[in-house]
Formats: sequence, C-alpha cells, structure tokens
Amino acid sequence: MQGVELKPDLHNPLPTGRSDIASVADSDSVQQRLIGQIEADYDALAYESHAFPQTHPSKIGAIAKLYGINVAPVESARVLELGCASGGNIAPIALANPQAQVVGLDLSRSQILDGKRAIEALNVRNLTLMQANITALPDDLGQFDYIICHGVFSWVPKAVQTAIFDTLKRFLAPNGVGFVSYNVYPGWHFRAALRDMMLIHCEQIKSPQHKVRAARELLNVLVETSGAETLFGKYMRSERDILKNSHDSYIFHEYLEGVNEPMFFKDWVTQAQSHGLSYLSEAEHFTNYAHWLQDDAKKIVSTMSDRVMAEQYIDFFRNRTFRQSLLVRSELTPKVVPDLNALRSLHFAGRYAEKPIDGEKVPFNRFGLTGYVAHNGIDISITNPIAKAATQVLTQHWPNSLSFDELLTASRSALELLVANPVETDAVTLCSDLLSMFSWNTVELRTSALKLPPVLGDKPKALAWAQWDSQQGKTRISTLRHDAVGINAAARIVLALSDGARSRDQIADVLFDRLRLGTLTVPDAFAPSAGADDRARWAALRRFVESCLAEMRPLGLYVS
Repeated sequence: MQGVELKPDLHNPLPTGRSDIASVADSDSVQQRLIGQIEADYDALAYESHAFPQTHPSKIGAIAKLYGINVAPVESARVLELGCASGGNIAPIALANPQAQVVGLDLSRSQILDGKRAIEALNVRNLTLMQANITALPDDLGQFDYIICHGVFSWVPKAVQTAIFDTLKRFLAPNGVGFVSYNVYPGWHFRAALRDMMLIHCEQIKSPQHKVRAARELLNVLVETSGAETLFGKYMRSERDILKNSHDSYIFHEYLEGVNEPMFFKDWVTQAQSHGLSYLSEAEHFTNYAHWLQDDAKKIVSTMSDRVMAEQYIDFFRNRTFRQSLLVRSELTPKVVPDLNALRSLHFAGRYAEKPIDGEKVPFNRFGLTGYVAHNGIDISITNPIAKAATQVLTQHWPNSLSFDELLTASRSALELLVANPVETDAVTLCSDLLSMFSWNTVELRTSALKLPPVLGDKPKALAWAQWDSQQGKTRISTLRHDAVGINAAARIVLALSDGARSRDQIADVLFDRLRLGTLTVPDAFAPSAGADDRARWAALRRFVESCLAEMRPLGLYVS
C-alpha cells in the first residue's frame, strides 16, 4: 500500500439466511410435497424482510466498475430479486429510484401478499411482486441489470441451485451483475455439528416456533454442561453469543430447515462457470484480500497465481462460513485487479475520529502516519496529506456521499495550499489511498450520490417504507442508506406518526394521549417525573420527539 497503513479487524461476516424458493426432487409427487413444506414453513414463520446494504445495486455497481464492467445506473436499472420474501430489501430501492423497474419473486404466498399490501398502500408503481417457482420462470420476464439472490442458494436442493445459475445466465443483461449468497466450508463443518444436534433434538416437534424454542434451550444446555476451556465449550459459547439476539426466523431457516448445503468456494465457482458465468468479486470486497491474515498465511496465499484458489485459502485461514459473491456473464472480460481510474466515477462516504499513534499526533497537512478510527470501528493509519484531508471532508459530510471530484476539490482546499501538488498528482494519490481504504473496509463506495436532508421541517416526513415498517411493528427499519436499523418502540411510534402532515407538537400530542392511556413507555431520560402535571409531562414528550428526530435523521429514516 502506498500512503495507507491499516490495522486489521479480523471480521468474519455471518450468514443471513432468508426465504428460499422452490424445492425439486426426482418425482413430481415428492417435488410437490417438498414445495408445499417449504411454503408452509415460510407461511408459518416468515423471514423478517428488510434491507441488506451489500445487495444495493449502487454498491454492487461500484465494485463492478472497479473491474471494468460498464454497469447500468441504478436510477433507471431493471432489478430482480429471487427469494424476495415480502419485498423489504427491494422496496426501498424502488421507492428511491422511481424510473427503475424492480421485480421480486418468492415461493411463499403469504409473504408475497404481505408485500403487495405494502406496495399498494404506498402506491409503489415500479415494483412487482410475484409468487413463483424458480425452476419454471417465464421467458417474458426480460433482462435485468442486477439480479439479487440473498439467502437462497444453500437452503435449496441441488436441482434448484442449478436453476439459480440458469436464471442468472438467462436473465442477466449483457453487462448485468448477479449477487448470490451461500454457506461455505470450512466454517460450516463446525457449524453443521450444532445444526445436526438441533435437527435431531427437534425432529418430533411440528411447530416452527416450538422448534426454535427447543433449539435455543438445547444450545443453552450444551453451553452449561460443556467445559468452559474445552474447544467444544468455547465453540458452543460463541454460537450462543451469535444466536441469542437472532430473530427466530433466522434460527429456524438456517438451522432447522431440511436443506442446508454448504460447499467450498472453488467448487461453487466451478459450478457457476459451467453455466456460463464468471466470478467477479465478493460483495464485501475487503474480504478478497489476504492482508487480513497473519504473516505465515499471507505467504502461502501470495505464492498462488490462481485468484480463486488464493481466495479459497483465505477462506481456510479465516474458517469462513458465508460468502456473498458477484457474477457476470462469461462473455465479459473483467479486469484482474481493480482499476484506479474507475474510482473517479464513483461516490464516497465515511466518518473518522482521530486516534494518535503511540501518543504522537502528526498534523494532517504533513506527511507521516496519522491514526483514525473509521465509522465501523476499524483502525486506519494514513500517511499522505491529501488522504488525511479527505477523511476530514468525508466526516464533515457523513452520512452523505461525495463524488470523487467533490472530494478531491474539498480535500485540496482543506490543505490550504500548504502542500502545493499539481491537481493530477493529488488525484492519483487520492485514488490509490481510497482503493487501499476500500480494501480494508474503511470507506463506502457507490455509483450514485446519497444525500440526506440536512434539517427536518416542523412537519417531519419519514421515508415511506420506513414509516410503513414502523406502523407494522417491525423491529428493524430500512433506511435511505439501505441499512436495517433497530430503534426502540417509542421511537418507532414517532417514526410512524411522521407523515409530513403532523407538526412536532402534534406528534407530542399523540404520544401524550397514549401515555395517559398507559400504552406508551418512553426511555427513562424522558419519562415524566412522579407527580408532574400535564404541562410538564407534555414537555418531556416534546423533548423526546426532538431527540428521536435528531437521532433518526442521520440514519436515513427521513426525507424532509
């Protein structure tokens, strides 16, 4: 790396299984039985449907551009999601890009109906949800610039996995990009032991909810009865830590469904190639790199000329459990390594807090290592003044994004001409440092701008899908950043009431009525004191409204 030196956070992304589509067997009768069971399972325990940031076409497209693929702009793209549940991942994309055409398919009738109720209520005209079997899709769907298949591939039989690859080959536009997530070995060899025990323990239980309850109880017993210092005990504790806050639907569909077929990454790529598809990159691009590894492991990976095998060994050394891979048509010839010049067409976002290295603080306009902590908690050390200035500029604009030209101009201005480099010299240096930062997961890349309202009006208006989610009592709310954030129940009420017609005072009035009825609980910091009169109680709730708006605006939950 030139100018950027970072300290790795050995982060291992966890799987996020979701609704699968159809199951296929050797005979029609068995196939129909399996399909019926899958549909019944998802109707009985629907997957919590919300945004997944790594699937957004703006982020997928940014990575594709780095490898020389001229992708369609998300603003006018055609987007297809296989296994869309009730549309919680693609509805925000459709709402934010009214000229795009978005289609979602899922086997679960109840989830599709839930999604249709939402898009009808919100009058989303560019989103179509259909109950469909992936093994029998009609040709008239047309071609798509982006196809998303998140939480499906490993959770269906091999015949359906084949159909997923065929679907990408059939329906991807010439420069289209497919996103497929799946479980992988070696990490799932460990996790499969817990899954097998849960399956045996729950095999006589019919209700999905009761299965999950029994599985959680079994895991607790395994933890309590295993030696704390044994390998088994440590692993069970780590699994409990992961699953204790997981939604019941995740545990059921990841650990208790009949199908979960992990594979080695190299074998997955071979299968994709046999269907006329080429591996492009991971959607979490930073996981492509060996610089997260210890030195001995990096040496082994560095000797490998085959990119797929190199990444397979990275999986070995990280005990990886889950991948989210991007595919393109095999007729394309992507670049082998990311193109620095492609960064000039992208948009960037990040937030950084300065963190002195060894107690020393180097001025940002001088060469020398300066330490920062990025918005996701990863440490970063930067040498070049132009990149240091960029961290300040990005922080000032967070969570909004800046184009490369905007970032370069503002960064040069921040240096106050104390470092008098030609514009092109600074541009090349900034490109190099931004790519290094991206490879360490410390800056966000998009193909299109992200701009949130700088202030909210007296009649705040929530993002339409976020308001709908909050009205439905969802625990995770999708944002303009395409994150899914958890907010407390009282704040969700404020969000649900933010329709652009009610003033802040009127929102407080509704909260006051609910408080008097005993149907509202607010955080202790805003709870009226015992014996407070109505005026004081209302004033406390009014402060709560202001606090909620101040916290939720930068999350991307409001449009005005």
